[in-house]
Amino acid sequence: MLRKNCRKNRLKYRLHVAAALAALGLVATTAPAEALPAWRTTPTSHTHDAFGIVANLRYAEHAKFDRVVIDLRRHVPGYRISYVKRLFFDPSGKPVGLAGRQKMSLTIRPAAGHRANGENVYAGPRKVQVDLPTLRGIAITGDFENVVSFGFSTDRKAPYRVFTLQSPRRLVIDWQH
Repeated sequence: MLRKNCRKNRLKYRLHVAAALAALGLVATTAPAEALPAWRTTPTSHTHDAFGIVANLRYAEHAKFDRVVIDLRRHVPGYRISYVKRLFFDPSGKPVGLAGRQKMSLTIRPAAGHRANGENVYAGPRKVQVDLPTLRGIAITGDFENVVSFGFSTDRKAPYRVFTLQSPRRLVIDWQH
């Protein structure tokens, strides 16, 4: 009888160990979800000295927000984004005409949308009016002295969030519907 109880206890022990290892395996292989930044209407910035190449810009409508994705090469540089009264082309200073009552300026630095020999690398839209629920217009407003700048327009001062992604490197801006 003692021998029978020992076998039962060993079997229970093995089952508990197997269950614990299985649970640990599930926990160890599940990557933690990164929280998205909070929605905001105030300026936001990130400082970084690594030089990046601005290669492209894409935009799309999602269920609860409009999204712009800026594709980067080499590194993710610093950026600053804020609502502004008017948009201007850099370095000419000429006004940027985009539909929408609210304007937003994004500067990315240190960065370029061209190679050292002047050949253009940036393949995204130069200036486009869009008809998304929040986003109305997009323009590249400058690529000068290691600063690439963009202008965006919306119909209202919509809350937005900015974050970066890796592999491939991207700067993402969402505007809440």
